[in-house]
Amino acid sequence: MAGVFFDYTPGRIDARFRHASMSGMIVLRIRMSNAFMTTTESDENWKLGESVNHYQRAVDESMLISSVFCPFRDYIRFLEAVVMQVQECAFEWDAEGPEGRLEWCRRFIDDTGFLTIKWDGWFRGKNHTFSHRMMLNTRQMVRLLYSSFRRFVESDEYDPIRYESMNVGEACLMVLSGSSLIELAEVLVSLDSQRAESLLYEFRKVVGNRHFDGGRLAYPLQHYIDRSYTPVELDEINAWIDQDWGGWQREQRMTYILDSIFKWKGIVGDGSNLRELRSPLIEQWLISPEPPRTSPFGIPHRGEDGTEP
Repeated sequence: MAGVFFDYTPGRIDARFRHASMSGMIVLRIRMSNAFMTTTESDENWKLGESVNHYQRAVDESMLISSVFCPFRDYIRFLEAVVMQVQECAFEWDAEGPEGRLEWCRRFIDDTGFLTIKWDGWFRGKNHTFSHRMMLNTRQMVRLLYSSFRRFVESDEYDPIRYESMNVGEACLMVLSGSSLIELAEVLVSLDSQRAESLLYEFRKVVGNRHFDGGRLAYPLQHYIDRSYTPVELDEINAWIDQDWGGWQREQRMTYILDSIFKWKGIVGDGSNLRELRSPLIEQWLISPEPPRTSPFGIPHRGEDGTEP
């Protein structure tokens, strides 16, 4: 009986993260391509005809990720579930209105599966909705989605101030070059309340400018000291220096700076600390030997020279 053999070759995924123009937003760009189906006809005597590749449409889509509803811990858990060979898994995120979703459906263990990417909402000022599904090699998919994330957060391109939730000390240290927090604290405790408030206010301005404008601002301690002579009029709610500062001894001031002011959270951002977010499970799996891929059904293909395997 004449017939047609069908075989499927997985595609390839590429991914890249970058800061969006808006503070607190990261762009995830995913490309999927090169997946194809091979058809091979045979006659009544099982003589194979020519094999023909039918390529699936490639996709190239971008999605936003918001620090307000930071999804990266679930992103890592999603990839860990794929590594553990679960049959189906997914994770979704809220990008402050738009919604994204990644779905994985395992095909064969240690081999392939189907990745679906979905986006429903605006991007670059326009409403943009899509859903794409493609068969991919499991290890290549996990490797690209995990390594592209780690490569971004470890690169000079990534600025934690633009995304992560930080306390005052962490944020000040990022905009302070050539000095430590202890050195900053030593200067603060030697100042009167108004001058100490002005010095801290100079740090607040630079942190805010770096968060919203994206420039990698960082200055020596003397730069901030030189600009802290102008009095800052702040009400009791917005002031950082305690009203009793003037009556405190040096040790009490130092304790207040280190244990209170420097540890206050929420000066910028809402997201998780992405620099420390990694998965030993995924990293160990990626360096383990990968089984060779073969056609699960042993479907024959006719070679380019006309011979059969």
